[in-house]
Amino acid sequence: MMTLKPTCRLVASTGPALSTRTSRVASCRCQGLADLRQSQSVYAFRRRSYATVRDAQDSGKPQTNPEKTSWPSHDKPTPYDIFGINPNAKYTKATFYHLVKLYHPDRHHHHGTPSAAHVGAISAATRLERYRLVVLANDILSDPQKRKAYDAYGAGWVSSNHSVHDLYRQADRSWRHKPGNAAGNATWEDWERWHEARDGKEHQEPVFMSNTYFLAFVLATIAIGSAMQANRAATSATHVLDQRTAHEIALADALRRRDQAAAGKGRHDRIEQFIRERENLRYEFVPNRHEHVQKSSPK
Repeated sequence: MMTLKPTCRLVASTGPALSTRTSRVASCRCQGLADLRQSQSVYAFRRRSYATVRDAQDSGKPQTNPEKTSWPSHDKPTPYDIFGINPNAKYTKATFYHLVKLYHPDRHHHHGTPSAAHVGAISAATRLERYRLVVLANDILSDPQKRKAYDAYGAGWVSSNHSVHDLYRQADRSWRHKPGNAAGNATWEDWERWHEARDGKEHQEPVFMSNTYFLAFVLATIAIGSAMQANRAATSATHVLDQRTAHEIALADALRRRDQAAAGKGRHDRIEQFIRERENLRYEFVPNRHEHVQKSSPK
Protein backbone atom coordinates (compact mmCIF):
# COMPACT_ATOMS: atom_id res chain seq x y z
CA MET A 1 0.00 0.00 0.00
CA MET A 2 1.35 3.38 -0.98
CA THR A 3 1.84 5.84 1.87
CA LEU A 4 2.23 9.59 1.73
CA LYS A 5 5.01 11.31 3.54
CA PRO A 6 4.37 14.86 4.63
CA THR A 7 6.63 17.46 3.18
CA CYS A 8 7.03 20.93 4.53
CA ARG A 9 8.25 23.76 2.45
CA LEU A 10 9.44 27.01 3.91
CA VAL A 11 9.34 30.12 1.80
CA ALA A 12 11.99 32.64 2.60
CA SER A 13 10.89 36.13 3.08
CA THR A 14 12.48 39.32 4.00
CA GLY A 15 9.86 40.51 6.43
CA PRO A 16 9.05 39.08 9.87
CA ALA A 17 5.24 39.19 9.25
CA LEU A 18 5.50 37.23 6.01
CA SER A 19 7.79 34.67 7.65
CA THR A 20 5.28 34.06 10.47
CA ARG A 21 2.39 33.63 8.03
CA THR A 22 4.35 31.22 5.88
CA SER A 23 5.26 29.11 8.92
CA ARG A 24 1.60 28.80 9.90
CA VAL A 25 0.60 27.66 6.37
CA ALA A 26 3.38 25.05 6.36
CA SER A 27 2.28 23.72 9.75
CA CYS A 28 -1.32 23.33 8.55
CA ARG A 29 -0.22 21.43 5.46
CA CYS A 30 1.89 19.04 7.54
CA GLN A 31 -0.98 18.40 9.97
CA GLY A 32 -3.44 17.67 7.08
CA LEU A 33 -1.08 15.17 5.50
CA ALA A 34 -0.62 13.39 8.84
CA ASP A 35 -4.40 13.09 9.32
CA LEU A 36 -4.82 11.73 5.79
CA ARG A 37 -2.16 9.10 6.38
CA GLN A 38 -3.81 7.99 9.67
CA SER A 39 -7.29 7.71 8.07
CA GLN A 40 -5.88 5.60 5.22
CA SER A 41 -4.25 3.25 7.72
CA VAL A 42 -7.53 2.85 9.66
CA TYR A 43 -9.46 2.20 6.42
CA ALA A 44 -6.98 -0.44 5.37
CA PHE A 45 -7.28 -2.14 8.77
CA ARG A 46 -11.08 -2.10 8.66
CA ARG A 47 -11.16 -3.38 5.08
CA ARG A 48 -9.11 -6.42 6.03
CA SER A 49 -11.31 -7.20 9.04
CA TYR A 50 -14.11 -8.72 6.85
CA ALA A 51 -14.27 -12.53 6.77
CA THR A 52 -14.46 -14.57 3.56
CA VAL A 53 -15.14 -18.19 2.71
CA ARG A 54 -11.43 -18.82 2.28
CA ASP A 55 -10.66 -17.20 5.64
CA ALA A 56 -13.22 -19.48 7.34
CA GLN A 57 -11.69 -22.50 5.63
CA ASP A 58 -8.15 -21.53 6.58
CA SER A 59 -9.03 -20.63 10.17
CA GLY A 60 -9.35 -24.31 11.16
CA LYS A 61 -12.79 -23.91 12.78
CA PRO A 62 -15.04 -27.00 12.70
CA GLN A 63 -17.49 -26.96 9.79
CA THR A 64 -20.90 -28.61 9.48
CA ASN A 65 -20.72 -32.30 8.65
CA PRO A 66 -21.54 -32.70 4.91
CA GLU A 67 -23.06 -36.13 5.53
CA LYS A 68 -25.73 -34.65 7.82
CA THR A 69 -26.68 -32.01 5.25
CA SER A 70 -26.63 -34.26 2.19
CA TRP A 71 -29.82 -34.20 0.17
CA PRO A 72 -32.11 -37.27 0.43
CA SER A 73 -31.81 -39.75 -2.41
CA HIS A 74 -35.54 -40.38 -3.02
CA ASP A 75 -37.73 -38.17 -5.19
CA LYS A 76 -40.25 -37.01 -2.57
CA PRO A 77 -38.37 -36.24 0.65
CA THR A 78 -40.17 -35.24 3.83
CA PRO A 79 -39.15 -32.33 6.09
CA TYR A 80 -37.61 -34.86 8.46
CA ASP A 81 -35.60 -36.39 5.60
CA ILE A 82 -34.29 -32.99 4.51
CA PHE A 83 -32.98 -32.09 7.97
CA GLY A 84 -32.00 -35.67 8.84
CA ILE A 85 -33.93 -35.84 12.12
CA ASN A 86 -36.32 -38.33 13.67
CA PRO A 87 -40.05 -37.44 13.59
CA ASN A 88 -40.13 -37.60 17.40
CA ALA A 89 -36.95 -35.55 17.89
CA LYS A 90 -36.84 -31.87 18.82
CA TYR A 91 -36.25 -29.55 15.89
CA THR A 92 -33.25 -27.19 15.85
CA LYS A 93 -32.33 -24.68 13.16
CA ALA A 94 -28.60 -25.44 12.91
CA THR A 95 -29.04 -27.65 9.83
CA PHE A 96 -31.52 -25.18 8.36
CA TYR A 97 -28.99 -22.33 8.51
CA HIS A 98 -26.38 -24.45 6.78
CA LEU A 99 -28.74 -25.60 4.02
CA VAL A 100 -30.02 -22.08 3.42
CA LYS A 101 -26.46 -20.82 2.95
CA LEU A 102 -25.74 -23.83 0.76
CA TYR A 103 -28.70 -23.56 -1.62
CA HIS A 104 -29.38 -19.81 -1.53
CA PRO A 105 -29.49 -18.42 -5.10
CA ASP A 106 -27.05 -15.61 -4.24
CA ARG A 107 -24.33 -18.01 -3.00
CA HIS A 108 -24.04 -20.38 -5.95
CA HIS A 109 -20.66 -18.94 -6.97
CA HIS A 110 -18.97 -19.92 -3.67
CA HIS A 111 -17.28 -23.34 -3.75
CA GLY A 112 -14.99 -23.14 -0.76
CA THR A 113 -16.33 -26.33 0.96
CA PRO A 114 -16.94 -29.85 -0.40
CA SER A 115 -20.68 -29.41 0.10
CA ALA A 116 -20.68 -26.16 -1.86
CA ALA A 117 -18.65 -27.79 -4.61
CA HIS A 118 -21.22 -30.59 -4.82
CA VAL A 119 -24.06 -28.06 -4.97
CA GLY A 120 -22.30 -26.23 -7.77
CA ALA A 121 -22.44 -29.39 -9.87
CA ILE A 122 -26.27 -29.45 -10.01
CA SER A 123 -28.47 -27.21 -12.12
CA ALA A 124 -29.76 -23.84 -10.98
CA ALA A 125 -33.40 -25.00 -11.16
CA THR A 126 -32.65 -27.95 -8.88
CA ARG A 127 -30.82 -25.72 -6.41
CA LEU A 128 -33.75 -23.29 -6.37
CA GLU A 129 -36.26 -26.11 -5.81
CA ARG A 130 -34.18 -27.49 -2.94
CA TYR A 131 -33.95 -24.04 -1.40
CA ARG A 132 -37.75 -23.74 -1.58
CA LEU A 133 -38.20 -27.12 0.11
CA VAL A 134 -35.70 -26.22 2.85
CA VAL A 135 -37.58 -23.00 3.66
CA LEU A 136 -40.94 -24.79 3.57
CA ALA A 137 -39.68 -27.61 5.80
CA ASN A 138 -38.37 -25.10 8.34
CA ASP A 139 -41.69 -23.24 8.28
CA ILE A 140 -43.55 -26.47 9.11
CA LEU A 141 -41.24 -27.92 11.76
CA SER A 142 -40.65 -24.63 13.59
CA ASP A 143 -44.40 -24.12 14.19
CA PRO A 144 -45.91 -26.70 16.63
CA GLN A 145 -49.41 -26.37 15.14
CA LYS A 146 -48.21 -26.79 11.56
CA ARG A 147 -46.00 -29.71 12.57
CA LYS A 148 -48.94 -31.41 14.28
CA ALA A 149 -51.12 -30.90 11.20
CA TYR A 150 -48.38 -32.27 8.96
CA ASP A 151 -47.86 -35.34 11.15
CA ALA A 152 -51.60 -36.04 11.16
CA TYR A 153 -52.63 -35.22 7.58
CA GLY A 154 -49.48 -34.18 5.69
CA ALA A 155 -50.87 -30.65 5.44
CA GLY A 156 -48.63 -27.83 4.29
CA TRP A 157 -46.03 -30.00 2.59
CA VAL A 158 -46.09 -30.31 -1.19
CA SER A 159 -43.10 -31.32 -3.21
CA SER A 160 -44.93 -30.48 -6.44
CA ASN A 161 -47.74 -28.12 -7.37
CA HIS A 162 -49.61 -30.94 -9.12
CA SER A 163 -50.15 -32.98 -5.94
CA VAL A 164 -52.17 -30.46 -3.90
CA HIS A 165 -55.55 -31.98 -4.72
CA ASP A 166 -54.22 -35.50 -4.23
CA LEU A 167 -52.95 -34.47 -0.80
CA TYR A 168 -56.36 -33.12 0.24
CA ARG A 169 -58.12 -36.25 -0.99
CA GLN A 170 -55.63 -38.45 0.82
CA ALA A 171 -56.10 -36.47 4.06
CA ASP A 172 -59.88 -36.83 3.77
CA ARG A 173 -59.62 -40.58 3.20
CA SER A 174 -57.21 -41.02 6.09
CA TRP A 175 -59.59 -39.12 8.41
CA ARG A 176 -62.49 -41.38 7.48
CA HIS A 177 -60.54 -44.56 8.18
CA LYS A 178 -59.00 -43.47 11.47
CA PRO A 179 -60.41 -45.08 14.63
CA GLY A 180 -62.54 -42.89 16.84
CA ASN A 181 -63.94 -40.59 14.14
CA ALA A 182 -67.61 -39.80 13.60
CA ALA A 183 -67.75 -40.84 9.94
CA GLY A 184 -69.28 -44.23 10.75
CA ASN A 185 -72.01 -42.99 13.11
CA ALA A 186 -75.44 -43.88 11.73
CA THR A 187 -77.77 -44.43 14.70
CA TRP A 188 -78.17 -42.76 18.06
CA GLU A 189 -76.47 -45.74 19.71
CA ASP A 190 -73.37 -45.05 17.59
CA TRP A 191 -73.39 -41.39 18.62
CA GLU A 192 -73.81 -42.33 22.30
CA ARG A 193 -70.82 -44.66 22.12
CA TRP A 194 -68.80 -42.01 20.24
CA HIS A 195 -69.56 -39.31 22.85
CA GLU A 196 -68.72 -41.66 25.71
CA ALA A 197 -65.39 -42.59 24.10
CA ARG A 198 -64.56 -38.94 23.39
CA ASP A 199 -65.46 -37.75 26.91
CA GLY A 200 -63.59 -40.63 28.55
CA LYS A 201 -66.66 -42.12 30.19
CA GLU A 202 -66.68 -45.85 30.74
CA HIS A 203 -69.55 -47.53 28.94
CA GLN A 204 -71.44 -50.05 31.06
CA GLU A 205 -71.76 -53.23 29.09
CA PRO A 206 -74.88 -55.39 29.59
CA VAL A 207 -74.40 -58.29 32.00
CA PHE A 208 -75.58 -61.63 30.66
CA MET A 209 -76.22 -64.82 32.68
CA SER A 210 -74.68 -68.06 31.52
CA ASN A 211 -76.93 -70.77 30.10
CA THR A 212 -76.35 -73.08 33.10
CA TYR A 213 -77.35 -70.44 35.64
CA PHE A 214 -80.35 -69.41 33.56
CA LEU A 215 -81.59 -73.03 33.29
CA ALA A 216 -81.15 -73.54 37.05
CA PHE A 217 -83.09 -70.33 37.72
CA VAL A 218 -85.96 -71.45 35.46
CA LEU A 219 -86.12 -74.90 37.09
CA ALA A 220 -86.13 -73.39 40.58
CA THR A 221 -88.93 -71.01 39.61
CA ILE A 222 -90.96 -73.91 38.20
CA ALA A 223 -90.40 -76.00 41.34
CA ILE A 224 -91.44 -73.18 43.66
CA GLY A 225 -94.52 -72.42 41.56
CA SER A 226 -95.51 -76.08 41.43
CA ALA A 227 -95.19 -76.43 45.20
CA MET A 228 -97.34 -73.35 45.76
CA GLN A 229 -100.01 -74.61 43.35
CA ALA A 230 -100.04 -78.06 45.00
CA ASN A 231 -100.44 -76.50 48.43
CA ARG A 232 -103.27 -74.29 47.18
CA ALA A 233 -104.99 -77.27 45.55
CA ALA A 234 -104.70 -79.32 48.73
CA THR A 235 -106.14 -76.47 50.79
CA SER A 236 -109.03 -76.01 48.37
CA ALA A 237 -109.81 -79.73 48.36
CA THR A 238 -109.83 -79.83 52.15
CA HIS A 239 -112.16 -76.83 52.27
CA VAL A 240 -114.55 -78.42 49.78
CA LEU A 241 -114.59 -81.67 51.72
CA ASP A 242 -115.26 -79.81 54.96
CA GLN A 243 -118.17 -77.93 53.39
CA ARG A 244 -119.60 -81.13 51.97
CA THR A 245 -119.30 -82.90 55.30
CA ALA A 246 -120.99 -80.00 57.12
CA HIS A 247 -123.79 -79.99 54.55
CA GLU A 248 -124.33 -83.71 54.96
CA ILE A 249 -124.39 -83.39 58.74
CA ALA A 250 -126.92 -80.55 58.56
CA LEU A 251 -129.08 -82.54 56.14
CA ALA A 252 -128.99 -85.64 58.35
CA ASP A 253 -129.88 -83.56 61.39
CA ALA A 254 -132.84 -82.01 59.59
CA LEU A 255 -134.11 -85.43 58.50
CA ARG A 256 -133.72 -86.72 62.01
CA ARG A 257 -135.72 -83.82 63.49
CA ARG A 258 -138.44 -84.29 60.94
CA ASP A 259 -138.69 -87.97 61.66
CA GLN A 260 -138.86 -87.25 65.36
CA ALA A 261 -141.56 -84.63 64.85
CA ALA A 262 -143.63 -86.92 62.64
CA ALA A 263 -143.48 -89.86 65.02
CA GLY A 264 -146.75 -90.42 67.00
CA LYS A 265 -148.86 -87.95 64.95
CA GLY A 266 -151.91 -88.66 62.90
CA ARG A 267 -152.52 -88.06 59.25
CA HIS A 268 -154.03 -84.62 59.74
CA ASP A 269 -151.09 -83.43 61.90
CA ARG A 270 -148.55 -84.65 59.40
CA ILE A 271 -150.32 -82.79 56.56
CA GLU A 272 -150.48 -79.61 58.61
CA GLN A 273 -146.78 -79.83 59.51
CA PHE A 274 -145.91 -80.35 55.88
CA ILE A 275 -147.91 -77.31 54.80
CA ARG A 276 -146.35 -75.21 57.57
CA GLU A 277 -142.84 -76.13 56.61
CA ARG A 278 -143.57 -75.53 52.95
CA GLU A 279 -145.02 -72.09 53.60
CA ASN A 280 -142.19 -71.19 55.93
CA LEU A 281 -139.64 -72.17 53.34
CA ARG A 282 -141.41 -70.39 50.50
CA TYR A 283 -142.77 -67.27 52.20
CA GLU A 284 -140.52 -67.15 55.22
CA PHE A 285 -143.44 -67.27 57.66
CA VAL A 286 -142.79 -67.33 61.34
CA PRO A 287 -143.66 -70.73 62.84
CA ASN A 288 -145.61 -69.05 65.70
CA ARG A 289 -148.21 -67.92 63.18
CA HIS A 290 -149.82 -71.34 63.06
CA GLU A 291 -150.11 -71.65 66.80
CA HIS A 292 -153.42 -69.71 66.81
CA VAL A 293 -154.99 -71.94 64.13
CA GLN A 294 -157.71 -74.07 65.54
CA LYS A 295 -157.14 -77.67 65.05
CA SER A 296 -159.96 -79.54 63.43
CA SER A 297 -161.20 -82.51 65.25
CA PRO A 298 -160.49 -85.79 63.59
CA LYS A 299 -163.36 -87.40 61.83
